[in-house]
Amino acid sequence: MVAWSSSEEQIGDLPRLNCTNSNDEGDESVDENKKDVDGEDSVVDGLRQQIERDQEHITSLYKELEEERNMSAVATSKAMEMITRLQEEKAALLMDAMQYLRMMEEQAGDDVEALEKASNLLADREEIQDLEA
Repeated sequence: MVAWSSSEEQIGDLPRLNCTNSNDEGDESVDENKKDVDGEDSVVDGLRQQIERDQEHITSLYKELEEERNMSAVATSKAMEMITRLQEEKAALLMDAMQYLRMMEEQAGDDVEALEKASNLLADREEIQDLEA
């Protein structure tokens, strides 16, 4: 891609037309003008070709950008799916943990009751032994 720093440089690079109409120059002047016009045509053609190449390059860059956007959208979608799945797994694990905790608390309560009964039975037994003795 050609980058022009100013329009003056662009104009300065174009061949100049020799527009003198003196009789001394005659046919030479016409020939020079024809050469200048041909030179300008080749410059214009070159610029047109450069514009075409630049447009093709821009089109390919837009295609590449669209591909990148699509890949980014797919990656984002997959990441969101993973986040959602992990949140669901976390919620399920939390529910399981809470249920396990409740079960343990119930079991601990049952164990405390069993120990109290056993303690009361031992106390009753000792009392009976003391009375028998």
